[in-house]
Amino acid sequence: MLVLVLAVASVLTGPVGGVRASAEFDDGRWAVGSERPGSVTGNETAPAVVQNVTYRRVPNASGTILATQRYRVRGNVSALVVYNYTRGRVVNASGFAARPNGRWAWDGNTTDPSVSLRVTVNRSSRRFGGLRWVDTGDWALANPRTDFAYRDAALDRWVYSWQANARIDRRTRVGADHRGFAGPSIVYLGGFEASTTNATAQRIRLVRPTTADLADDPERVLRVLSVASDQLRVGARDSVVNAFAGPRPLRHGGTTALGDGDRQDFWVSAGSDAAAPPNTWIHEYVHTRQSFVLGDEMAWFREASASYYAAVVSVRTPPNRPGEFERLRGTLGDERGANATLT
Repeated sequence: MLVLVLAVASVLTGPVGGVRASAEFDDGRWAVGSERPGSVTGNETAPAVVQNVTYRRVPNASGTILATQRYRVRGNVSALVVYNYTRGRVVNASGFAARPNGRWAWDGNTTDPSVSLRVTVNRSSRRFGGLRWVDTGDWALANPRTDFAYRDAALDRWVYSWQANARIDRRTRVGADHRGFAGPSIVYLGGFEASTTNATAQRIRLVRPTTADLADDPERVLRVLSVASDQLRVGARDSVVNAFAGPRPLRHGGTTALGDGDRQDFWVSAGSDAAAPPNTWIHEYVHTRQSFVLGDEMAWFREASASYYAAVVSVRTPPNRPGEFERLRGTLGDERGANATLT
C-alpha cells in the first residue's frame, strides 16, 4: 500500500508544471460584518439565488450559535426550500412556512425571505476522538449547515445548493454587534487576529483567536503554507484559503471543511508545530487541493497522500533541522510499513 502512495506521489511531483489558476480576491466578501451589494437580475450569468448568512453568538447559551439566512431569488425560481437540520432549530422565519417533513418552504411572495436557526455547535470527531467543533461560551469555532434547494421553472427541475451546476451566490458574515470571522464554511466567533500572505496564485489567511497560544510564530505558519502552495504542483488551487488556529478544548489535529466555489477553510490545533514533519498545517492544506473523487477501494489515498506531502514538503521547507529527512524515512519505514519499498 505504501509503495503505491510513494509511486503515485513521485509521478505527481515530477517535472509536471500544471495549470495555475488565478482569480481576483474580493476582500470585502469575507470581511467581518461586510455584505457585498448587488441585485438579482434577469441575465443568464446572474445567480438564481443569493444567500446571505449572518452568524451571532447566543447569550447565556453555551454550545449554540445563531445563523440567520436571507435569500433573494430570480423570477424563474418557482420554489425555495430550507432544511431544518438535525442540529438546528428554527427560532424565527419570514416568508417561510414549516412543512411536516421538517423543511421550510418559501411562500413565493416575500421578496426578502429569511429564516433564523439556533445551531448546536459541539461535535466530536468520529475518527480521532475529541471535539471537532465547539462553543465554549467565550468563543466558538463552528461549521454550520446552510444547504438549500430551489426549483428552476425554466428547466422544470429541482437544483440543490451543493451541486456543481447550482447557480447560486453564497455570502457569509458575522453580525455587526459581534467579533469574529466567517469563511465560506467555517465561522469563528470571538476576539481574533488575522494575517495574510500572497502565495502561488492564492491568498492565504491565518485567523488566530486571541485566546490561542500558537506553537509557532504566525509568520512562520504562513511561510510554511506559502511554500506548500508553491511546492505542490498538482490539484485544484483555490483563490482564497482561510486557516484557523483551533485552541483547546478542540482535539489535536485539524479538519478541512467543504469549500464554496474557489474558497476553502480549514483549522489546525493551535499547539501544532509548523516545522517538523509530520506537519499538520501542510496536511490540512493538501486536503484543500484534493479535487478528485475516490472509489471505495481508493478511499485510503485521501489521507495517505495528505500525510505523504505534509512530510515531504516539511523536509523541503527551510530552515531544515538536522536529521529531519532521516527521521522521515524512519517514520515511513516503521513497523506498519516494514515490508514497503521506499522510492
